[in-house]
Amino acid sequence: MSHIGLLKAAPGAEPALQALLVQRFPELIFLPVSDALAAIARILSTLTNAVAIVGGLAVLSGVLVLAGALAAGRQQREADAVMMKVMGATRADIVRAYLVEYGLLGTLSALLATLLGGFSAWAFVTLVLEIGFRLDAGLVVLVVLGAVTLTILTGIIITWSALSTRPAQFLRSE
Repeated sequence: MSHIGLLKAAPGAEPALQALLVQRFPELIFLPVSDALAAIARILSTLTNAVAIVGGLAVLSGVLVLAGALAAGRQQREADAVMMKVMGATRADIVRAYLVEYGLLGTLSALLATLLGGFSAWAFVTLVLEIGFRLDAGLVVLVVLGAVTLTILTGIIITWSALSTRPAQFLRSE
């Protein structure tokens, strides 16, 4: 017959207490649970860092894909800017139109990514790891705002040259 018990000692007092108990009861076996818990905490911390890095890479690759898509449509943007200028739009009007367009594009993309990412994270954490899931709403809002801002900035940088296109010069070349 075996008996199992738990013993909690003050931090740093474990070795002395273990030595005292083994001296008095030589058949005792000690299993250091705190070491196991510390190892699990290190593994979870590493996993959290890995997930954060992968998430950052996903955001970066998404921005690069977006930049590529916007660059591919650069000629169309120039044509749109020229048509807006011919119809009487000022540079500020065109910038506002692009801000709205890129803002909506960034918002829709970020919200879709948040929904898909949040659902995937919930499914993995609750179904695979079988632990509780908590979504940090503040962090999600911060990431969505950052993604929208990054989308707007990327779009404006890539289409800035379209704003400088002179209507007569562009129409002659078409």
